[in-house]
Amino acid sequence: MSSQQALKHEAWYQHRWPWLLAAGPAVAVIAGIATFWLAFKSDDGLVVDDYYVRGKEVAKDIHRIEAARSLGVDAQVMIGADGKDLRVMLTMKQALPSQLLLRLAHPTRSEHDKLVPLTLKNGFYSATLDSPLAQQKWLVSLESSQPSPWRLSTQAALGAGGFVSIRSSTT
Repeated sequence: MSSQQALKHEAWYQHRWPWLLAAGPAVAVIAGIATFWLAFKSDDGLVVDDYYVRGKEVAKDIHRIEAARSLGVDAQVMIGADGKDLRVMLTMKQALPSQLLLRLAHPTRSEHDKLVPLTLKNGFYSATLDSPLAQQKWLVSLESSQPSPWRLSTQAALGAGGFVSIRSSTT
């Protein structure tokens, strides 16, 4: 009898069953708060507000890619061992343009994108980046607006000492 009397006088929080039953919903609430915090803090930036304008740009890009094919444009992009020096060797049916634009786009983080103007000197194009290029996958595009607009693009894992060959026949 004394054990039954002891059970009657113990408070609810002194038993393990209420705590075990409350643990499931408590973990779910904590996980929900953590998920909300992650979603709020890490904006992925994948949705474009001006999708119509972007669609028109895609159509222009297709014409530039076709122009690169007709001109027989091929390029080799080389990153120096320090990750800052860039060199591009270009071959094409026409005379080489004096300037090119190299775009290194991160697949998901636009703040890591790099837009590098390249100038022709001694038969190849060169430039120096402000900071070393991180070793990861990049969307690489090379374009010229003179004398006729063309564009080459590919995906490649680049970083210090990296190399990628872009061929217009496979672009």
